[in-house]
Amino acid sequence: MDLTDGGADVAHRGVVIAVEGASAAGKSSVVRAARAAYGWSALSEAFDRLDPRPSLEFASSRELLATERRLLREEGRRAGEANRGRARGEVVVADTGFWGPLTYAAGLVALGRAERSVLVALGKDASAPDALPCVPDLVVYLDASTAARHERARRDRAAHPAALEPRHAAVGAFEQSFFVRTVPSVLPGAVVRRIRALGPPEELAARLRRIVDELPGVPGPPPEPRSVARAVVSALLAATARSRGTVRRVSRHR
Repeated sequence: MDLTDGGADVAHRGVVIAVEGASAAGKSSVVRAARAAYGWSALSEAFDRLDPRPSLEFASSRELLATERRLLREEGRRAGEANRGRARGEVVVADTGFWGPLTYAAGLVALGRAERSVLVALGKDASAPDALPCVPDLVVYLDASTAARHERARRDRAAHPAALEPRHAAVGAFEQSFFVRTVPSVLPGAVVRRIRALGPPEELAARLRRIVDELPGVPGPPPEPRSVARAVVSALLAATARSRGTVRRVSRHR
């Protein structure tokens, strides 16, 4: 696929890239570097787009559900922007994909910090007739070391409070397993890559560019978004049951 000067070849539709990774993995930095270097359209994560930002703390599953529903509505707006950009032939790179509230809630369920009903309710919202999902063409998971994530978090405590690092590390472990092991089977036709988050953001953006250049030249039609949303929720519910004990052990040792 020829993406010279940041634009897709006229023979191809645009591309949507979801950059995933644990909290403080460097997703935002890579997205900004890719936008600056290649002129790609960039989408900030839903949390950063809201004003005021939601609280990272919650006292009950009901409170968590209200926050994640607010984020899920913003994900719908992000998805609409990504879909329109792809239709115009643009390369759209998103700081986290479009199911962040689902995967985060699932991680909390696996951790024993939230009721399963929260994920079920969010799943119904995500697959409702008026939902506006986006199925990315490429999912890239940034695999950053614990030490690197801790250092990035230390430099920005407003976004990464120290008290929440153990929780975010445990949820991140759940999400990594889900994206690397499960997403390839849940997103038919999408390309999933895992890259080590070593080096400066510009270097990682260049690696991302090389992956995009290697995508198939004539992609097939994207899968029906709501059927994919239902498959994602079903896979997350199954993953929470399998991972519950493992995630709790990770949390205790972080």
